[in-house]
Amino acid sequence: MVYEKTSPLGINEISTQNPSSSTLNESNYEDFRGAFAAFHSALGFNLSTYNVYERGDRVDIMLSFDAPYSGAILQERKDGAITLLFKDLQNDQNIEKSVNSSILQEILFEPRGQNLALVIKSDAQVAVSASKTTDGFGLRIRVTPEKCGEPSRRNRAISARN
Repeated sequence: MVYEKTSPLGINEISTQNPSSSTLNESNYEDFRGAFAAFHSALGFNLSTYNVYERGDRVDIMLSFDAPYSGAILQERKDGAITLLFKDLQNDQNIEKSVNSSILQEILFEPRGQNLALVIKSDAQVAVSASKTTDGFGLRIRVTPEKCGEPSRRNRAISARN
């Protein structure tokens, strides 16, 4: 079957494809987003940039991604370090950064197969929380001194809050 459509400029377009099936509209947008997310999830996400902001009472590590990150984040405490393992997040190189803070001294990004580890080295007992940006393209990792009496969580999965 041949379909004919007149463009806004009055030009006739002839196609063998149904024009309603090739148009991205509200009804098929969610299908497109779902397919894109599944495709991207199969390939993994990439770390685009990171920034470290040192404050007196906290250190914020801001991560940005090439697509909205929806992978799991696992946390492990071991030998004076906290490791956050980002599932399906990739970066092709090791990154090491010294931090001039009483809260933490160094961060490392280490590729681990299809995952990326963020190792936070600190001489102090610290707490770590994560918050996603509203669009999902960014994540804030906040490191603060652990409060007295607060239980230390050895290994756990953390969820990024919106």
